[in-house]
Amino acid sequence: MISIALKRKKKIPFNELKIKSLDGKDKFIEIGGAPVDYFGEPALQTVMRDITDKKKTLKEINDTKNKYQKTAEELNFVLDNMRDFVYRQNIEGKFTFVSPAIEFITGFTPEEWHTNYKDVLTDNPINQMVIKYTEDALFRGIQRPPYEAEVYHKNGNRIVLEVSEIPLTENGKPNGLIGVARDITERKKYQKLEKSLYAISSAATTSNNSYELYKNIHEIIKELMPVKNFYIALHDETKNVMTFPYHVDEFDPSPVGELPFGRGLSEYVLRTKKSQLISKERDMELQEKGEVELSGEYTEIWLGIYLNFQRNYKGVFVVQDYEDPNAFGEKEMEILEFVSDQIVKVIDKKLAEEKLHQYNRELTEAKRMLEITNKNKDKFFSIIAHDLKNPFMSILGTSKLLSDSITDLTMKELAEISETMYSSSENLYKLLENLLSWSRLQLGNMQIVPKKLDAMPLINSVCKIFDLTAKNKNISLVCSVEKNVFAFADKDCFRTILRNLVSNALKFTKSGGIIKISAHADGNGNVKFSVADSGIGMDKETLGKLFDITEKITTRGTDGEAGTGLGLLLCKDLVEKNNGEIFVESEPDKGTTFYFTLPSFNGKGEEK
Repeated sequence: MISIALKRKKKIPFNELKIKSLDGKDKFIEIGGAPVDYFGEPALQTVMRDITDKKKTLKEINDTKNKYQKTAEELNFVLDNMRDFVYRQNIEGKFTFVSPAIEFITGFTPEEWHTNYKDVLTDNPINQMVIKYTEDALFRGIQRPPYEAEVYHKNGNRIVLEVSEIPLTENGKPNGLIGVARDITERKKYQKLEKSLYAISSAATTSNNSYELYKNIHEIIKELMPVKNFYIALHDETKNVMTFPYHVDEFDPSPVGELPFGRGLSEYVLRTKKSQLISKERDMELQEKGEVELSGEYTEIWLGIYLNFQRNYKGVFVVQDYEDPNAFGEKEMEILEFVSDQIVKVIDKKLAEEKLHQYNRELTEAKRMLEITNKNKDKFFSIIAHDLKNPFMSILGTSKLLSDSITDLTMKELAEISETMYSSSENLYKLLENLLSWSRLQLGNMQIVPKKLDAMPLINSVCKIFDLTAKNKNISLVCSVEKNVFAFADKDCFRTILRNLVSNALKFTKSGGIIKISAHADGNGNVKFSVADSGIGMDKETLGKLFDITEKITTRGTDGEAGTGLGLLLCKDLVEKNNGEIFVESEPDKGTTFYFTLPSFNGKGEEK
């Protein structure tokens, strides 16, 4: 190469050479030359320089370049394929970059998002905070913790995003932001489901009754989807009847009571034992096949969820929409089936609790009735053992006296003995009559036949029975009855009530006293009767015991007349059996007034 350069007088270009240095390390040199005239002789002037460090530096630069190129390619790959979309906004709020994931999440391409992003925010109130947080990042450089936003998908569905935004600055001033948005719609859905399951479970203990439980379930499901029309139907398999314990519907009235198991859509779910999503067209198709019958208004979409209780009843809960055929679909059916297991548990629990409460109430009532029966029995035997004995003893004594001494007695003495025997017999008859009536009532053998009763003649007929007794005690009986006052009650019951009250008044009224019997319409659909006397009256303690079977009242009449208290108990029972009420007012030495009401007659043989 040197000889060629000398002959041709051309420069030798610089070339790299690799050599070994004295210490054995590789060195790189760059060598070049040019022909020159050296004292008249051609010569070659060469230049060598060490480029080892230069080579190393160039290699590092090249490696770094390759590394960053690869990193940029990897970053672009990540941005193209990641499910979260990344975006950048400038200080004016315009999107200068949106990653391709935007289309996967929202259905909009990056280009469409640039122009439409302000219109995709939903009407959810949380978006008011979204706008504020973005403005804080853009114009104030404030970074917020991740927050939620709600946007519309291109298909109209709502999407919940979790957004993180990092403010950018230049020379210490805000210069835009970089954001990352993640689709958390499914996560929010399952959070709602978890919350709903917990709420349904809690409703079993917080609801006071089944209806309140069903209403709470309705409100909980409203949190999952828009549900206006909602009802629950239960099928008692033993009786084969349907009940609708909860029913909210825009058009159909709530079914009342037990209904025969029919061929409605609810029964169709129960027969097939699976949930059904039925459109209006499918409903018509099922009707044509005879599978179901129309039981109300046609709905655009009907969704029934099968409830598989572990008892002798099954159920279905239904949501339906009369206007929007897309209100419910497979997705909604999946959600409701998911929560249905919990609904079954809480309804089952509540029904079991109510059944137990019912049994307890029935047991308590049975116990109460048994106690009353035992008290009635004790009262019955007490009257037989004591109160019946006295009249008989009186009759037996006077009849014995009459038998032994009839030839020795004067006419006056015979009259007195006869009067005593009559009085004792009369009291005994009244007692036996009350006792028989009362026992028939307790045994449920007395027939109550309400009819139209004209108050005036009935009261007058009862008063005639006591004319002699009142005359003998020098007591005035006064009847004050409005004309055309008609009650609706059993005639025999009415006579027994009034007879006992008048008899009681005569017993406790002194000679020269007055007893007033009255009747009038009270304006509330009843006839109000009263028996008022000017007798000895009663204190509050005695008043409190009058209608208590366990209490024994020993007060004797003004002429020493004895009583059993049975008459007032009988009056109370007979008044209540005829749908009336009885009450009393009294003060010592100021007399007593007994009131009782009976339904008035409206001209058709019915109660008002």
